[in-house]
Amino acid sequence: MSLLIDQSGNPLTMESRPLSTQSVQHNMDFWQPALLSIDREHLPEMPLLNSRARDIKRTHGYANGAEQIYVDNIVGHQFRLSAKPNYKLLGLDAEKASLWAKDVEARFTDWAEDPDCWIDAEEKRTLTMMARESVRHYASQGEILASVEWRRASNNHRPQTCIKLIDSERLTNPFEQADTQQLRAGVELGNRGQAIAYHIRCAHPGDVDLALDAYRWKRVTRRKSWGRLQILHVFEPERPDQTRGINVFVSTLRNLKMLEQFQDATLQNAIVNAMYAAVIQSEFDPQTVLTALGGSEPNNGNQNTLNSYMQAVQSYHQGANNIRYNGARIPHLFPNEKLELKTAKSNPYFENFEDTLLRHIAASLNISFEQLSRDFSKTNYSSARASMLESWKFFLSVRHIIPARFCQQVYALWLEEMINKGVIELPGNANFYQNPSAWTRCYWIAQGQTHIDGVKEVERLERLYALGAITFEELCMMLGKDYQEILEQRQREAQEFKAYGLSPPSPNSNPVVNKATAE
Repeated sequence: MSLLIDQSGNPLTMESRPLSTQSVQHNMDFWQPALLSIDREHLPEMPLLNSRARDIKRTHGYANGAEQIYVDNIVGHQFRLSAKPNYKLLGLDAEKASLWAKDVEARFTDWAEDPDCWIDAEEKRTLTMMARESVRHYASQGEILASVEWRRASNNHRPQTCIKLIDSERLTNPFEQADTQQLRAGVELGNRGQAIAYHIRCAHPGDVDLALDAYRWKRVTRRKSWGRLQILHVFEPERPDQTRGINVFVSTLRNLKMLEQFQDATLQNAIVNAMYAAVIQSEFDPQTVLTALGGSEPNNGNQNTLNSYMQAVQSYHQGANNIRYNGARIPHLFPNEKLELKTAKSNPYFENFEDTLLRHIAASLNISFEQLSRDFSKTNYSSARASMLESWKFFLSVRHIIPARFCQQVYALWLEEMINKGVIELPGNANFYQNPSAWTRCYWIAQGQTHIDGVKEVERLERLYALGAITFEELCMMLGKDYQEILEQRQREAQEFKAYGLSPPSPNSNPVVNKATAE
């Protein structure tokens, strides 16, 4: 423990410390958070925090926009398989492994992106749509939950594996009993803390008035006896012994709600100010006001006085408001009346306060202020590019941990079924179960990185490729493309150009590229 000392080396007492140090110590004394495990800290508040996150996303534009930024940058419009079996570990020839991977990719993509959505047990989503939804679940609930179903099919060659996405709020302890050492928030744990079974409510707890199944639970083991997954539960643990995921809005829920209330109050104030274009102020002496409003002893004279005054004002305005000067009408008011025009006044501190809160919210959500606010007018190219690069690192890490892991588990389940049915054959009659992770090793091609200045970014990629720092495959993945499809398409285009007696375009024949290179 460190101590404050004076010039002579003696420890400072509380009385001899500077006032600023005493104030800090006094404030810190009141900050004594409880020492809790991650489950004790998070699980009791998890339903409330998740419901708040969903509500703020549904009602607040910035929260909904932040979630959409996640979905568009982490997944985008496609999520395609790039099979990369570990041929060295499997003892295969690289060329044979590449041919096998291309066949697997074609078959899997045909099933995963089928317009009839056979991959989805509800027949509503393709794999890309599932990947996008998994990111939405990650943002608002912090985890993905799905069950592996088996569809009956007359054709044995058609995949029977299908995935049923489950709202993670259905994952609860049976009859909402308290957590124990081996059962926490619906997850049954083993001796090493691993999940061995899941207790899933048969209907959402909010549908108790619609479905009787809301009072029934189903216990599903995580794996079958031979190791095949039955439940897919994906989240990123933040601390050891963590059982459930934490949504990304937790740390900024208060700021989002404050911003929403401040915006509503400012809008209501502007509406009230804009309701009245002008008012007429009329001044009386105290006795006249008291008499007109009936403040004296009740008698018929008070009412008669008020009526007489209003009739006099009406008659005066009807007869005296016809004064004109050069065609312009001049109102002549009754004595002691004053015309005052009202203009809607805006809050001068609204923009600064909103920007300050948005910067806190953006930092909490790991995205840039410019992306969240959609306002790039307050930054320059270098600052915008630096902030977007920081966000891109976050998007790549989430892509690898959340949707890629979820989709790789789906790919492994499909591949296992196709190999067992004999639709896909392993090279050299290998055994899939001896090393399944080597056979299912893969990458996922998703949305490419957003570029502010396309020419500069292309030049950067060209130099990296020329130096050998990246491969053509990596370059294409940065752009969200499959390099094999590009090579095949370029080969076909070159043959068609040749058939028509034309030369394919090249950097040397492109005046725009030559001009940019010269500059």
